[in-house]
Amino acid sequence: MDIADDNEEDEERLQERSQERLQERLEQRIAELGDALERCRKISLAAKLVAGAGAICLVAVLLGLFTAEPPVTIAAAAAVLGGLVLLGSNASTWEQTEAALAAAFAARDGEKTLAPEDELPVPGTRPNLRVVNGGRPTLH
Repeated sequence: MDIADDNEEDEERLQERSQERLQERLEQRIAELGDALERCRKISLAAKLVAGAGAICLVAVLLGLFTAEPPVTIAAAAAVLGGLVLLGSNASTWEQTEAALAAAFAARDGEKTLAPEDELPVPGTRPNLRVVNGGRPTLH
């Protein structure tokens, strides 16, 4: 009878330790995602500034405030396009990070349990890829 009680106590202790480790991992994950979200905000601001500066330069060239020299015009156009591309790329990363952060908060607060496949992807890392065509080689 004592052995059964000891086994139950051991199971309870293991379960409590497992819960504590999960909570620690979730808190660490929330901190990492918060840092990633802050980086996204900074990148977004920088992209807006670069695109805005390029646009102002292009408008100044069009209004005749600067001479329309090719290097200036090309640099301004590149700044506008580069800023917009960076802003668009960063927007999807920002959305993924916010979704992962919401999932981590929900898991921490007990609103959602995480399955192994929900392992909260880290933005900026390689995704888990799977073979779609069943592994058959294709000729192309």
